[in-house]
Amino acid sequence: MKTNAKEYLKEFATSQQDWLQALIYDAIETNGNITDERKNKIFKHLINGADLSVTEPNISNECNDLTFLDTKIAL
Repeated sequence: MKTNAKEYLKEFATSQQDWLQALIYDAIETNGNITDERKNKIFKHLINGADLSVTEPNISNECNDLTFLDTKIAL
């Protein structure tokens, strides 16, 4: 069972074209902060087939370092 949206996005990306897969994977890795340089590389690949590296994101341990605090807020 998937536990977060990034797992669903990663699964969806596996069946997509290279440019869309790269865009989704980069969004996962950067929390949506894809650099203009990377967006331009993806766009060039989409337009003329320029070389594009696609690296599958590692999402398995993302939540292991989080600390949750039990806090009460007085209203």
